Amino acid sequence: MNGKLNGHMCGRLLAAVGPGGAPQMSPVWADIEEQYVVVDTSLGRVKEENLRRNPA
Repeated sequence: MNGKLNGHMCGRLLAAVGPGGAPQMSPVWADIEEQYVVVDTSLGRVKEENLRRNPA
C-alpha cells in the first residue's frame, strides 16, 4: 500500500494509540503539503479521536 496517484496522495498505514494504550492501525490516504502531513479521514471516527488525543 505505497503508491502515487498523479504525483500526490499515497496509500499509507497509520498507527494511532487508543485510550487504553493499544495500537490502532488503519490504511489511509495521505499527502504532504508544505510542512504538514495531510491524512484523509472522517470527523468522529475512532482514528480521528485517537490522533487528536495523542498526536505524537
